[in-house]
Amino acid sequence: MAKRNGWKLKRTRPNGDRILSTDCIFEGKQTTFEDTTYDD
Repeated sequence: MAKRNGWKLKRTRPNGDRILSTDCIFEGKQTTFEDTTYDD
């Protein structure tokens, strides 16, 4: 993800999810992916 988007990985943290158990925290302007499909 970092290489593809040109981001620098700042740190990781466990999140308690059984499938994707780690959150990656990146530096940069757009580093989140919010689902805006149903936003009005």
